[in-house]
Amino acid sequence: MVSCKRKSGGQRSRFLFTAWFPPTLEVAIAAPEYPPVKLKLLPGLLICAASLSGQAQQAAPVAAGAEVKSFHSSILGRDETIHVLLPPGYRDPRNSAQVYATMYLLDGGKILGNRPGDLNLTEVLDRLVASGRIEPIIIVAVEEFPEDGGRRDEYLPYRDPIMAPNSPEPRGKVFPEFLVTELLPYVSSRYRVTADPRKTAIGGLSYSAIMALYALINKPATFQLALIESPSLQAGNGQLLRDTEHLVIAGKRIAVGIGTMEGGKGADPSINKLGVQIVGALVANLRSAYLPPEVRFTVDEGASHEASAWVRRIPDDLVFLFPAKP
Repeated sequence: MVSCKRKSGGQRSRFLFTAWFPPTLEVAIAAPEYPPVKLKLLPGLLICAASLSGQAQQAAPVAAGAEVKSFHSSILGRDETIHVLLPPGYRDPRNSAQVYATMYLLDGGKILGNRPGDLNLTEVLDRLVASGRIEPIIIVAVEEFPEDGGRRDEYLPYRDPIMAPNSPEPRGKVFPEFLVTELLPYVSSRYRVTADPRKTAIGGLSYSAIMALYALINKPATFQLALIESPSLQAGNGQLLRDTEHLVIAGKRIAVGIGTMEGGKGADPSINKLGVQIVGALVANLRSAYLPPEVRFTVDEGASHEASAWVRRIPDDLVFLFPAKP
């Protein structure tokens, strides 16, 4: 059985799928503003979201109070734009020697933006610092690739056998190298970010959560904190579940979140339950590392794969990752 629900907003239409598949199933999708699309689905379970767009994604607006910087990445072969949110008092001369814990957010345009479907978390982040719930931190929000397919190509280290089984092999395996050899040096030459991996976090949502996880386990000398929300673990047919078995180092603190209805509220309850179990298997792997991290695992009852759920969970994730000093 396949359930499909269409959500529209502006120039974008999103189709949510949940399915158990027979050996081969072909699904045709048609919408008035787009050419017909066919997906050939492989055997197994699908709990994910696909986005179809008739044009390039609208550029992310500048987050209020953020400093915007752009630079060219030789590794990725394109210009990258970052939004840097500085904590209160950063420019105060009395704090000129202070270095700050740092969160590198992938899908940064979506997390800080105010377009339909964005999380628009800028004010929330400011309030967390101002209220003393988290220590003062620098947020470096990395804008996602603005074209269809580019985000998947950039963030996935393994092909998605469900949503893009015939696509070229994604280039995500090089992204951690971009982070460590290009992005972090660029940021550290301009801002007082910490060099301590125990105070440096990487985070993302869905596909970018996969990259956050991949960077965490492949660059533990750089990142020991991670925010992993609604990870699309179908990438590589579950390869990251295999990658996280028998880890020696798995970071210091990791916040993982998943909704109980990631596949859609109209999906078969047993399928949504399996989605939680798959992410639970990841959490078990992380907790079984020889040097285990603290893991905050949030199972959000009734939550689906959408911005409102992430907006609800991320503030507490940040309190866990960056607790205020006593």
